[in-house]
Amino acid sequence: MWSLQWKDNERHEVLSVEELNRMLDKVAADHDEKNPVLVQVRSPIGEILMIGIGGELSVLDHIAAAGWPARHSVGDPTEETIAYRMGSYDSEMPKAYAIPYEIARKAVEHFYRTGHVLGDVTWEND
Repeated sequence: MWSLQWKDNERHEVLSVEELNRMLDKVAADHDEKNPVLVQVRSPIGEILMIGIGGELSVLDHIAAAGWPARHSVGDPTEETIAYRMGSYDSEMPKAYAIPYEIARKAVEHFYRTGHVLGDVTWEND
């Protein structure tokens, strides 16, 4: 079963790509650059793609089912960070991992449809 999670102990089952996009649109409507959030997209085999939502840039973090390889998206070099929230936890991510939000959304939809990360994104191992 595919699922989305962005709050503690609140996982949402995803039955279609349309439902995935509706849920992500709702999260995006509730979050901006001042209160960005990490959303975990979990595949039926346990692979995870996290997307940072809130603003024009987004961070992607992929974790294979066995925990390795773990990798993140690569954007423009900078020393800045983005402070995301996931449930009751804060997570600072380097802004150098950030890519345009539209590409990150395309990557999430591709992951849902295929179970693989999007080749259009540059990835770097953690």
